[in-house]
Amino acid sequence: GHIFNVFRLNGNDWEDISGNLPNIAFNNIMSDVDFPNDLYVTGASDIDLNGNFRYNGDSTIVNEIYKSENGGINWNPILGEDLFSVSVKKLMQHPSDENVFYAATSQGIYFSTDRGENWEEQNNGLYSENIGSMALGENYIYVGTLGGGVYAGEILGDHSIDWHDSTGPTPSVFNIQINIDPTDVDVIYATSYPGGVF
Repeated sequence: GHIFNVFRLNGNDWEDISGNLPNIAFNNIMSDVDFPNDLYVTGASDIDLNGNFRYNGDSTIVNEIYKSENGGINWNPILGEDLFSVSVKKLMQHPSDENVFYAATSQGIYFSTDRGENWEEQNNGLYSENIGSMALGENYIYVGTLGGGVYAGEILGDHSIDWHDSTGPTPSVFNIQINIDPTDVDVIYATSYPGGVF
């Protein structure tokens, strides 16, 4: 349930940088491309520290994004009054406009144009909102839903999203991951469990 960062000390030792983070599991860690000491972690994980699935009403769930401005020494929540009220699965920074963040949650996609201070929902046209994975390109965003297929959305000039219809895969899945081919942005890969590689 701790976040670790690696420092090169006598080989491959890991230093715990959890600091004042709550003792919960997290889904994602992101470093700011402009400010490498600025780190973000997203919670809460669907699985607790004992490996059990969490359910609504679990008092240990903290649906929050935490930010550290000093490489993990101190952490502060940035969402205020639990804006999303659901698990934040992934946080990504736009590749060319670093002020823009996209957050994938179990109730859809949100974006921020001020590095996470304010958020706007972007679910119009996204017919399955339980997001399991997200990949981000210059002009497109791809999300894998848990059982509702894979969606592509065009990122418009104001950073809002114009979603396209799902293109699958649509098995009942517990986990899905998406990646963009680094040599051809028109090719994406999806893996799902159960399901396979697409």
